[in-house]
Amino acid sequence: MYNSSTPEQAVIDFCNTNLKKQSAILLCVSGGADSVAMLHLFADRYRDLFLKKMFVAHVNHALRGEESDEDQRYVKQIAETLGVDCFSRRLESRTQESGSLEEWARTERYNYFLQLKKSLGIDYIATAHTADDQAETVLMRLFRGAGLRGLRGILPVREDGVIRPLLGVNRLQLLEWLEKRKIAYRVDSSNMDQTFKRNWVRLAVLPSIKNQEPEVVENLSFFAARMLDLGKFVDKEINKWLDSHVLKSSKGLLAIDKEGFKEGALATEAIVELYRQQGIPLIRGHIEDTVKAGLQTSEGGVKLLPGGWRLINKRDELLLEKNGLSGAVFFCTLDLIGETRCDAAGAKILISGFREPKGTIPRDNKTVWLDVKEEDLPLVFRTVEDKDQFWPLGGRGPLKTKQFLSKQGISRSRRDRTGVVVTARGEVVWVPGVRISHAFRVREGCRRVFIISYQPYN
Repeated sequence: MYNSSTPEQAVIDFCNTNLKKQSAILLCVSGGADSVAMLHLFADRYRDLFLKKMFVAHVNHALRGEESDEDQRYVKQIAETLGVDCFSRRLESRTQESGSLEEWARTERYNYFLQLKKSLGIDYIATAHTADDQAETVLMRLFRGAGLRGLRGILPVREDGVIRPLLGVNRLQLLEWLEKRKIAYRVDSSNMDQTFKRNWVRLAVLPSIKNQEPEVVENLSFFAARMLDLGKFVDKEINKWLDSHVLKSSKGLLAIDKEGFKEGALATEAIVELYRQQGIPLIRGHIEDTVKAGLQTSEGGVKLLPGGWRLINKRDELLLEKNGLSGAVFFCTLDLIGETRCDAAGAKILISGFREPKGTIPRDNKTVWLDVKEEDLPLVFRTVEDKDQFWPLGGRGPLKTKQFLSKQGISRSRRDRTGVVVTARGEVVWVPGVRISHAFRVREGCRRVFIISYQPYN
């Protein structure tokens, strides 16, 4: 997808290849460099692109006070200067059910853009994702253990009409293009906050890789494009696998024939697609557990999955069941610095992240210091499973977590609602409010600790 030509030619080539003539397009403009460049490029080349109508849309997330409001005013000013109709929306505050900040912001943006698409009779919604965004996305998905579909990165054209005409242009090209024309743009101060994973990849990871591999952005963009082309063939085989081996399907219940798992890599990709269709977060360990269970000839064992799902291993099939357990079932991935609410558990988890160990170690088991490593992340707060083992601080060795809770005088009904914080590999590091793991205790000489807090709603 990467295009080494000028930004103008890259946009023209993209539109000639992917857009129907005399179409109406909605340009999503935040006020930042990339989207401002996109707006000016389309305005400059409007006649060459054979467009019928062009609109601008802006979403003010109201997260940075006056700075956010100034972004909104600036976008309206640019649109007015260029003679383009501009639509904007200022969002209200998040609710408890809104999810993470990034998830909430993205959902609200696209909901608004798709509403405008329908009401205005728009054919395409253009976002200003660049080759750098593509490289960042591919890296982040590699970190999470994504399947083939995930490694396609940001799609240049989506089925709902969302397009990315700047995917063939890198960020430096756009900045030089804007500087040459003396076009101003806004700078979002939150883009420097590395507690957001994408900012960390953008500001720390990619620059470090570029020191050794200067063309990493272009190479990852080419890689994503190849994965997209390859996926067109693989998708057909994945759909055949799902049609053949998902024996029955109803709301909240799926049965998967174990015979299909003999097909190796295809079965793995099919499970990734099945989980994606069901809205089950794609975590490498869960995909591996599913495939491993599918290859077993014996039955037994239940694995909890995000979103209230569980995986049940039968002799000839695997069952995926939603909300099939008595009591509250919860699974919250703690992959962001800050607050993660887990309403099913009636609590929130606060992640402070890695810090230098200063002061006194808290003793209330509501805030704890842990000696975890990057490879242990992301941590997960979930319901206790029967197989969970736990080595309580000061104990002689590991024992069943539920057995430990029983020894602490915690009733059976309360044990069913108790959560544990586990590593990415499923090792219990902390029973919030009760005890940390002896294996993850902070030892003398530890140079940095991972600080995490637990706050029940009442």
